[in-house]
Amino acid sequence: MLRATCLAITIAALASCTREANTAFAKGEVAGNLTSEGGKLGDWVFNTGTCYSGQREQYFGVIGYGPEKDGTAVKLIKDPVGGWTAVVNIASTCATQPERSNCRGLPLKQDDCDLFEANVQRTNTTVNDIVKLNGTLHIDCKIGDGTLKGKISFSGCH
Repeated sequence: MLRATCLAITIAALASCTREANTAFAKGEVAGNLTSEGGKLGDWVFNTGTCYSGQREQYFGVIGYGPEKDGTAVKLIKDPVGGWTAVVNIASTCATQPERSNCRGLPLKQDDCDLFEANVQRTNTTVNDIVKLNGTLHIDCKIGDGTLKGKISFSGCH
């Protein structure tokens, strides 16, 4: 009886640890609404996607990818001297694989927009030496004859 009780407690403890470990490795999420109309960026809406920490590419910030194979992506980069830059994929150049190097991006600085509020914070969670990040981007830019407007949030970007 004691052996069975110890075995049941051990299995329950392991199941609990496994659940916690799976959430630690879960992909980060992007949510909100970012809309591009006309101009260089084309027409698209970014509502949901996955995100990753910029630490993987040696910068402080995050990158969010829209739904698979639609080509949308937004990278927030903080330059210690120049401040925040948002690099927005030109979706038509990389519609099948937005993370590939053949994609072209359009860098937008704070001075390029009527509204540009970016914020990224470190969390207290580190997985494989990568700190998970949370953040927001609220933007309203006129880009030639097009616009980019909206607000998105990044959570658990690893």
